[in-house]
Amino acid sequence: MVCVPKMGNKGRFLIVGSLDRFSGKTLFILSLAKILSNQGYKIGYFKPLGVKNYVLDTGNIVDEDTYVMKQMFDLKEPLDELSPFVFHYDFMNRVLVKDNVQNTQNMVINLANKIASNKDIVFIEGHGCIWTGESIGLSSLKLSKLLKAPLIILVNYDPLYTCDRILLIKRLIEKENINCLGIVIVGATRDEALLMNSLLMRIGNLGFKLLGILPSLRNILPLTIREIADATDSKVLVGQQWLNKEIENLLVGAMTPDSAMKYFKITPSKAVITGGDRTDIILAALKTDTTALILTGNIYPEEIVLSEAEKNKVSVLLCPYDTYTTVRKIESYRFTVRYMNMKRLSRLVTELEKKIDLSSVLEELGLVS
Repeated sequence: MVCVPKMGNKGRFLIVGSLDRFSGKTLFILSLAKILSNQGYKIGYFKPLGVKNYVLDTGNIVDEDTYVMKQMFDLKEPLDELSPFVFHYDFMNRVLVKDNVQNTQNMVINLANKIASNKDIVFIEGHGCIWTGESIGLSSLKLSKLLKAPLIILVNYDPLYTCDRILLIKRLIEKENINCLGIVIVGATRDEALLMNSLLMRIGNLGFKLLGILPSLRNILPLTIREIADATDSKVLVGQQWLNKEIENLLVGAMTPDSAMKYFKITPSKAVITGGDRTDIILAALKTDTTALILTGNIYPEEIVLSEAEKNKVSVLLCPYDTYTTVRKIESYRFTVRYMNMKRLSRLVTELEKKIDLSSVLEELGLVS
C-alpha cells in the first residue's frame, strides 16, 4: 500500500530537478528559500537521495548540500531525515533485489510529510538528472507524482541543443502527466538569452512556462582564492587569512616582465599563474592590483617573493601541476555550496529576483493572494 502525501495549509512541496548534473539545483533552492524566508515563510528541505561527500569536524561523512541547507536555515531535523538514503550501487541493489521499491517510497512520503508538518514550503531536491533514481522509484519525475508536487526543471544552456532538449522535456512531461511548473535555463549570456526567448516563442506552446534564463554561475560568483586552492590542490604559502577574497581575472605570466606589465596594469583583482622560478614576473605582478599568485610546477619561490606578497596582502599558492593543467583545473572547477555565505547568497537572490518569474512560482505554491 502506497502512502498518500498530506497537502493542507501547511507543507506545500516544490521539487527541483535538472536535465543535467551540476546545473545548480542546490543554489537555486538556497536562493528561492532565502527569498521566501525573508518574507516570513517557514521553509524546509528534503533530499531523499544524497551522497556522502562532506567530512565534518566530528569525522562524520554527510551529504554536503543537505548539511549546508541545515546550517543556513537552522533546520531542526537531523541530517539522516533530511537526506535518508545514499545513492549508491549497494542501496539500489538492496532496494531492487528485495523488491522494496514501494516500502522505500512510503518511507520518503512519511518523512516528507513529517518535515512539512510545521513548514509553509518544503523544497525537495532531486538527485543528479530528472531520471536519476527512476529504477527505485525516487527520480525527480517519480517524486513529483508520489508527492503530488509541482516540478521545476533546470536546463544547462547549449547554443545548439537547448531547444531540442526542451522539446524532449515537453514530450516526457506529457507522457508521464507531470505537473511541471516550468523550466529555468542556466548559463546563457544576455544575447543568448534574447535569442533563446525568440526561438521558444516560435516553437509555440510548450505546456509549461519558461520561468527565466540565468547567466553562468561564474558571472555571479567569482571564485575565491580558497576555491582555486581546492581546484588546483595547492598549498598556501602566504595569506591563509585572505582566502575568501574573490578572483575576477586570471592571467598567465609566460612572457617578459615588460610585456606582462602592460596586462598586469589594466587587469584588476587578478590571480597570476606562473612558475615559482619566475621571480621577475612575480615581482612585476606584485606592483599592480594582484589578489593571488599561483606558482606552478611545485617550484618554491625566493624569500623576497613571500615577503613582498605578505606586505601587499597577496596570497601565494604553491601548485603541483604545470601551468596548462592548472588553468584547466580552475576553468573546470564546479562551485561547491560548502563555501556559501550570506554575502554570496545575497548576490544569487538578487540575480534570481531579476531573472526569474517568481510571481508564477509563488502563485503555483499558493503563497500569494
